[in-house]
Amino acid sequence: MTPLQDVIYTYAQENLLRRLLREDNAALHRSEREAEELIGQLKALGGEPERLVKKLRFASDTAASLREQGCFLAGLAAGMELGSFSAAARTGTTCWRR
Repeated sequence: MTPLQDVIYTYAQENLLRRLLREDNAALHRSEREAEELIGQLKALGGEPERLVKKLRFASDTAASLREQGCFLAGLAAGMELGSFSAAARTGTTCWRR
């Protein structure tokens, strides 16, 4: 992401995410808590299960982060496109080819 996209992404996470996920916050926290408990149980087994759970967690966190950034960029692009349509409607111009 560009530096500007990073700033907007950070702002969205810190100021908008909780409000936008209002209805799903409880389920999100429950899922995160359950995942942590399961990871703790697997780590307690020690040895190979503990090593594998660390690798799984890293891979899962990386995939989730990349997916989250992709969704953010898609939403940002859609918002910018909608904004250009709105501006075109106000000015009577269009971005469509004739």
